[in-house]
Amino acid sequence: MTCNERETYRINMILMDEMGTKIQASCLHKLFPKFQRHINVDECLIIKRPSLGANTASFKIVPNNRKLSFYYHMFVEKCSKWESLQYVFNFVDFDDVVSQRIKDVVSQRIKEGTTIDFMVTLLFVIRLRTLTKRMVVKENASILCFKISNIQIDLTLWDDYPKDTYSYIDSKNREAHVVVGVYFGAVKTYKGKWGISNNFDGSQFFINNNFDEMLSFKEKMGSFFTDSSILAI
Repeated sequence: MTCNERETYRINMILMDEMGTKIQASCLHKLFPKFQRHINVDECLIIKRPSLGANTASFKIVPNNRKLSFYYHMFVEKCSKWESLQYVFNFVDFDDVVSQRIKDVVSQRIKEGTTIDFMVTLLFVIRLRTLTKRMVVKENASILCFKISNIQIDLTLWDDYPKDTYSYIDSKNREAHVVVGVYFGAVKTYKGKWGISNNFDGSQFFINNNFDEMLSFKEKMGSFFTDSSILAI
């Protein structure tokens, strides 16, 4: 790795082609001067001569057994024409994630740690607290839990996402109902209770955005919105 704790050793990312296929990719720090100007979220790129290998990571954000690595002789340039969707979500049915019956826990169709995409309506803001995530020594993370929909699943947000959500909820000009979307979230358990969260690395977070999937979700939830509001507990 590196002896300098403040030095970025590697940038990890997720790339998606026009067919919606996703792959994990990485760029080592020694190649930053060559490629850093291209490594931006939602940047459209043409990549030639990439280095492809087996994805042996213990945690895979996308279900692809191959990974792409940036190397010196790889060709990268900006592409001005993207002929596909900006996001390709794989939303889950919450009935697949959680069950109120203990006997169903061992037969979950989606296992703990699985990467999922989800969109939810916030009903209850329960608590804001600070915890230390075990995998990162001495680094605190704020965690904000919600009750979502009518099936009582907790949504846990790490890093700056709770603060961003709280700021949005408290803003005067926000929409009456808050819809949250998480790209590359995860199924988690805490003390035997199933829930969902953003991943420590790799998630993208949306609050009341106007892309097609979120607008469609809001339309489907129209009757539910009429009778609900966010409560802080």
